[in-house]
Amino acid sequence: DDKPVKKEKSSKKGGLGRALFLKENKDYDPSKGATYVKDGKTIKNKEYKFSFLKLIRDFAVVGVLCCLAGLIAVIVIISGAPKYDYTDIYSQIDTASIVYNDQGKQIDNIYYTENRKIVKYEDMPEDLINAFVAIEDKTFWKHHGFNWTRMIGAVLSSLTGSGRISGTSTITQQLARNVYLADIKSVRSIKRKLLEMYYASRLEHFLTKEQIIEAYLNTIYLGHGCYGVNAAARTYFSKSVKDLDLVECASLAALPQSPDTYALLKLASEAQDVVDSEVVATEPDTVVTNDISRERRKL
Repeated sequence: DDKPVKKEKSSKKGGLGRALFLKENKDYDPSKGATYVKDGKTIKNKEYKFSFLKLIRDFAVVGVLCCLAGLIAVIVIISGAPKYDYTDIYSQIDTASIVYNDQGKQIDNIYYTENRKIVKYEDMPEDLINAFVAIEDKTFWKHHGFNWTRMIGAVLSSLTGSGRISGTSTITQQLARNVYLADIKSVRSIKRKLLEMYYASRLEHFLTKEQIIEAYLNTIYLGHGCYGVNAAARTYFSKSVKDLDLVECASLAALPQSPDTYALLKLASEAQDVVDSEVVATEPDTVVTNDISRERRKL
């Protein structure tokens, strides 16, 4: 029964599989059959045998190499990113110009793409700030730009099939995306996310939390052509930001997730799905109310 087995010509075959999963069998004896008994144990007479430890080691090496490649990619992306004066964030956004008559009375508001007027942190109601933080980023005052728990949870949710990776950006990340990545902010890519995180870290380093939330509330799009809370307060409630009450503050805070869908006012031609709406203007276009975001105000 102990017919000599021919040595497998495997040196040229299965090279990758052998390198990852197999190791040389020290008990291999080409002069014996397919199996033989050694020290009371039946030995499979193969030149190579599976090694779990070798598999773990090789995967660890591959993992380290992947991490190094990823690190190099991150360095290349960040090193090539444009640099800004992060202490002068408003220089990167469009603001409206106010025209006054010879008596100092405002007669017009001129803007190119975004109707925005800057409001200082001190002039923002506490309810407004608290409402946005409660809905958009509950740990804003504690984190340093990122909510790692939220990000990891979203990734795990995506991997288990119970959701997709979304809604993980903090207020700082949203500000960085709106100001420095406006041209690609709707693009879902690893590069954009890395740049967003980089700029968010720079903002957290150079600005106070009060400056960050102020800039965020002045840059966020809130639907119906409103950029920033001042334009939204004027458009939706016909009042200054400092005069907003709690319900009005919550109403604005409910908009950022989907501003065009949740906009408190809509053109009648765009409001086919709106229920219980009321006409608030007919000239030059018919405008109706839209309260689809009411459930988000309860968050």
